Amino acid sequence: MDRPVKKGLGALADLALTFHQTQSQQGEIEKQTKILTDPAIDQKTRNAALFDRGYAYLLAEKDDLAVADFTTLIETGQETEEEHAETLYNRARAYWNLQDLPREREDLLAITQLADAPADLKSRAHIQLGYSFGELKEPEQEAFHYNAAYEVDGAPADVRYDAKIRLARAFNTQARYEQTEQLLSWLLSQEDVPHAQRIEALHSYSVALDHMDRPEDAILNYTTIIRMPEANNFDRSEAYYWRGHLLDYIERHEEAVRDFSAVLRMEGLDPWTTARALFARGCVNGKRERADEELADFTRLIELRYEPLDPRVEHYRIRAYARRGYALKQLERPEEAIADFNIVLADKNLTPYQTADALIDRGSALAMAERYSQAIDDFNAVLALADLPAESASSLVSDALWYKSLVLADLNQLNESIEVQTELLALPDISIALRLRTLNRRGYHYYRTGQPSEAQADFQFVFEHAEASAWQRSYALTFFAEICIDQGNAPLAIEHLKQAAQVEEVPTNQRARICWFEGQALALEQQHHAAIDSFTRGLAYEDVTPYMQHSLREDRAASYLALRQEQQAIADYDAAVAIDGLDGETIAGTYYSCGNAYYTLKQYETAQQHYAKVLASDEVSPELEILALYAHALCHDRTKNYAEAVEEYRQLVQRDDVVGEQEADFLYALANTHSKAKQYAQSEAIYQAVIDHEATDPVLKAKAIINSGVDFELQFRFDEALARFTEVLQHNAGPEGWRARAHCNRASCYYHLGQFELVVQETELALAEEQIEDNDYAESFFFYGTALAYLGRFDEALAQHEKTLDLEYDDVDEQAEVYLFRGITYKRMQKWDEALADFRQGIAIAKENSFQHAVGLRHLGEVLLRQGMPVEAAKALYAALALEKLSPRDTEEAQALLREIA
Repeated sequence: MDRPVKKGLGALADLALTFHQTQSQQGEIEKQTKILTDPAIDQKTRNAALFDRGYAYLLAEKDDLAVADFTTLIETGQETEEEHAETLYNRARAYWNLQDLPREREDLLAITQLADAPADLKSRAHIQLGYSFGELKEPEQEAFHYNAAYEVDGAPADVRYDAKIRLARAFNTQARYEQTEQLLSWLLSQEDVPHAQRIEALHSYSVALDHMDRPEDAILNYTTIIRMPEANNFDRSEAYYWRGHLLDYIERHEEAVRDFSAVLRMEGLDPWTTARALFARGCVNGKRERADEELADFTRLIELRYEPLDPRVEHYRIRAYARRGYALKQLERPEEAIADFNIVLADKNLTPYQTADALIDRGSALAMAERYSQAIDDFNAVLALADLPAESASSLVSDALWYKSLVLADLNQLNESIEVQTELLALPDISIALRLRTLNRRGYHYYRTGQPSEAQADFQFVFEHAEASAWQRSYALTFFAEICIDQGNAPLAIEHLKQAAQVEEVPTNQRARICWFEGQALALEQQHHAAIDSFTRGLAYEDVTPYMQHSLREDRAASYLALRQEQQAIADYDAAVAIDGLDGETIAGTYYSCGNAYYTLKQYETAQQHYAKVLASDEVSPELEILALYAHALCHDRTKNYAEAVEEYRQLVQRDDVVGEQEADFLYALANTHSKAKQYAQSEAIYQAVIDHEATDPVLKAKAIINSGVDFELQFRFDEALARFTEVLQHNAGPEGWRARAHCNRASCYYHLGQFELVVQETELALAEEQIEDNDYAESFFFYGTALAYLGRFDEALAQHEKTLDLEYDDVDEQAEVYLFRGITYKRMQKWDEALADFRQGIAIAKENSFQHAVGLRHLGEVLLRQGMPVEAAKALYAALALEKLSPRDTEEAQALLREIA
């Protein structure tokens, strides 16, 4: 037959393949078909045309037509044995493509029986038979044919050694790694091994070494390939790639990244190699916590453009979306993560395992984005999958149940969460680590739902379990302690925390957490100095999470405040907001706490600045925003910016989310500010709204009634004020000392109404109340002494006034009243000089435009008149009236005295 020898085999085959692949196969088919339709051609030409057309069909992947032509040619019986072997080999290739493996093996076996078949072709037939029997899981036949290929006399060295390498790969597939090592150690010791086969042998040997947990030896083999001058870019890219994986496995991440980067710097890489290297480097960058580089690698892979499409690359693109989504979730960028997982889940080629894995990741991202119902839908979708592979079903189902329980807990559906956790714990093959973690979590939920004995049982199981990690034991004990703190049992909490601290190999963040709870327990016992020491020890640990650092500083600041060490507290708050990695809501909460510290120091403007930072935050929760606005308004109130305070209180009560008891509280604050601004019509209406509000706390209602009565007093509406104070005394609850305060206020009203016996009666009722402090109710002594004087009981009156002289007063007007009321008593006793001295002293102390100043001038005028100084008396009386502060009774009496002078 006049045709190229060994077409499709070895080097000549490669040339033929290149030749055919650079031409249109259809053109070759048409050419040979035209030859075959010519009735004048001889048999030799016909046979050559049949072979060439069959080969063209084979390259064009028209395998059934290729089989037909090769079969026709074989049936002519006119081939030489060498040509017959070649035709059988190509028909075997077509059978392989058609997955007709029995016929493929039949042809290959026939080749091996031909005495004159070319040695390289016979050796290759044995190699292909070895591969085919390997697919059939027949290792003995597989090994027989690979060894037979090596033993073929005259076969080229590359083919013979290739057979041994394939046998080594078969050993690797069968996990016979020691035999791989023995075989390839021998092969690599041979001097005639071609470079290509030596490289292949080193790679297969490295695979075996990896499986034998000898990664360093495998790394040396790949390094040998990289350094071989004969290695081409493909060889080196593969060696760098697999060496990078091994370096990653032994946690030499920086070197792994360098290897994957070396692959990506090579020219002429195919998309498949680029995709694998980018994906691997992205994964290692994730382990290095280089989030920006990790995201950049996955994004570069996702955006990789090439033609024609390669399904393997597209598969890696989907994996890159999944890994990028996971990285974004870890960075708390859930919406971007969800978008990536949506793309993954839209892929129709996902395996059930990949579908479940992506659903779990998307579900946890949805939960992070507070899209809880959608998250639960994803976890339920995993639980509904019926085709999960057996080897991974348990881990996927347990993960879905675990995350579902967390979402239910976030929704405060703790009983439902407990049910899911119980279902998880009932799985037969749940890992010990997850079982113990779930028990810790369920124990906490049991406690939250008022089931302490069940909680204790779960925590105790964890602590006593032989396989519990140190961290899990410490965690269980810490939970015990937290429960004790919540129950107010600080000593028992401290006992558990001491046990937790004794557990070895606990992460430093957990040790800091133990110190944090210990500080809370000590603060609960009012041992604030010791609490501060505990918080300080927690802050001394390295590698503590930003949130743990923040909690330690916040709680230490609270203990400083309890000790009235406000500056130290403020320093801790300032340090807390400077911690990197905190979310905006946490920072806003600290600004609020720091504002409260400045408020305690009465530095209201600085406090307001901190509250304003809370209100300016984009991440502040509605609850904190309400508290900050309330505190901001309080600062306006304290600095007497009443209009601004009123405006902010009105903003609060107009909010849709301010309802119930909170609405009543804010209405009370609004009424109180109107009162201070002397806007009594507004305060009266709003106090009444507080009193009538169905959600008003009994104590707040009592305060509103009392304050409403005080407003009536300030307007000299004493009968209405008396009605209020009488009403409040009918209540069963009120602020501390409220009954005494109500009796004192009734005494004040009776005084101004001139009913002095009732003044004495009400004052004595006030003094009979428990927990009364003289400086709180000094005013009652003022009225009490003067009322006794009006009743002619002068010695008792002066004795009561004496009590007021030794008290300290924050308000100068109250201090002035000490002298003014005693002056009235002296006036009643007609001790004009003593009265005159007291009135002048009181006038000097009181603010010039105050009610007390006006009262002092009115009584001073009366005494001056009685001492025969009408001009000076008139001057004092006119000054008193000009202030327009006097009660109607005092005004009338001052006018009567002026008429007397005239």
